[in-house]
Amino acid sequence: MGAASTDNRKLATGHSALAGDPRVPFAAILTLYVVLGTVWLGFNRSPGQIVAIVAIGCGLDMGLHWVLRKREV
Repeated sequence: MGAASTDNRKLATGHSALAGDPRVPFAAILTLYVVLGTVWLGFNRSPGQIVAIVAIGCGLDMGLHWVLRKREV
């Protein structure tokens, strides 16, 4: 049995697939930081700029993953 069958069993038991993913709390902390910074700390960024930065970052992450998915780093 591979990793795919293990993931399916976790989902079948009702556990979230993201429960052990370290990116989730990291993204939550960064989101809180941006929201507090924009609203309370006076960061000089508009919501459009924030959305553009996140979209470009996600696009670059997906593009690099696609290019490097078969390679060992």
